[in-house]
Amino acid sequence: LDLTGVPSTSTEGVEGLEQGLRSVSADVEELAVAAAPRAVVERLLGARGLPKLVLRSVSAEAHCPTCAQPRTVLVDLELDGGRIRAGEDPEQACRRCGGALSYEGCRAFLRQAVQGPVLRPAEPPPQRLPTSLPPAAAPGRASTESAPAVVVTAPVSSGPGWFGVAAAAVAAASLAVLCLVTCAGLFGGLGRVAPPAPAAVVVPVAAPVPAATWSGGDELPPAWTEVPVTVGADAVLVVGHGGPSATDEEALAGARRQALVRLVTELSTAVAPPVRDAVASRVKGEPTGDAAARVADRFLKDLGSRATPERTDTSVRTRDGAHEAYARYRLDRATWDALVARSGATADLAGAQVATFFPLLAATLSSDADLWVVESARGPAARGGVNVGDLLLSANGQPLRALGDLEPQGEGLWESTPAGGALVLVLEANGAPRTVRLGRPKPPPTP
Repeated sequence: LDLTGVPSTSTEGVEGLEQGLRSVSADVEELAVAAAPRAVVERLLGARGLPKLVLRSVSAEAHCPTCAQPRTVLVDLELDGGRIRAGEDPEQACRRCGGALSYEGCRAFLRQAVQGPVLRPAEPPPQRLPTSLPPAAAPGRASTESAPAVVVTAPVSSGPGWFGVAAAAVAAASLAVLCLVTCAGLFGGLGRVAPPAPAAVVVPVAAPVPAATWSGGDELPPAWTEVPVTVGADAVLVVGHGGPSATDEEALAGARRQALVRLVTELSTAVAPPVRDAVASRVKGEPTGDAAARVADRFLKDLGSRATPERTDTSVRTRDGAHEAYARYRLDRATWDALVARSGATADLAGAQVATFFPLLAATLSSDADLWVVESARGPAARGGVNVGDLLLSANGQPLRALGDLEPQGEGLWESTPAGGALVLVLEANGAPRTVRLGRPKPPPTP
């Protein structure tokens, strides 16, 4: 079972894989697992009743100190097992810079893998996978001679419902002797079996799967994709990733969306308090999925005419019919500085500090409000029930669209409220409007 290229694992998926392995026919002499992700390794190491299982290699997360980036590497447990048992790291170089990799974060996992009961290091390493089979075992032909073990590969499928496909494929292998497993989005199969003699064996063989490369033919995406945001002296550069998608255009649209979210996230750390603190208390981490789409849309709606970044670089690839893309965008530093100043500006409203709606809030709030309260710890507003995070809709019946609306005549709304009068605010909190009346007391009578 060659798990190279598995994009992710789930608890249900790993459990299904184990069940499939337990269904393999007794005629199968060995089940060799290659490029096993950590979740698969931990599951199989704890499994019982799988004596024919051999763990050949694992997928480990190393780190390149030179590039300051994580690197997923394939560790051959037969070739590197001795070094790992001796407390040393595998000898592999970064595929980008050629520097030595650090295994500090996965040493315990590798030691667990080489000491597991499923590894048989005394056996010779498997032969390289053939790109084709000899004529006697070609598709549609049969051989009545006794043959050595056969290695078969199948391309990774990209359809849904891998669990059912895996169970059915492995069950069929119990009848057909040869194990040929295809798990959608999870793994491509590799099995080594001894065909019965003298019965004929017909071996199905899939065409070799071509390596999916990025634009320019490289195995890795360009180096610029590894730096999500760069705030330089002349410009701000931001990188987004999109896909897997049905087309390059959809993948690039996803990359643009993530780039805008990252730009807004960076903006939230660059603005001055109290805006920075108010945003940080309400949005944790970088929004994804539908939340990311709302943030990107709100940014374009509110600030797109002032600060739309320009796309400068792209890199795309297609793998298993799915399209993936990276895109890098540029925003002039002067435009960025103006954006920071505008987004961090505040105005006073009866002791509360009010700012323009921050696009990152769209991750958790669905509102058309343009102003929100970022500080309210003192003054009439705080005493009247105005809280941090409240959205401002109107004052004295007039809609509030910009900070300038808080000083319509060059004087604050509260300051212009006559003695004995009241400032009536309509706020929005938790999706519901509410009205707050801030009464301005009359001065005490003159003795």
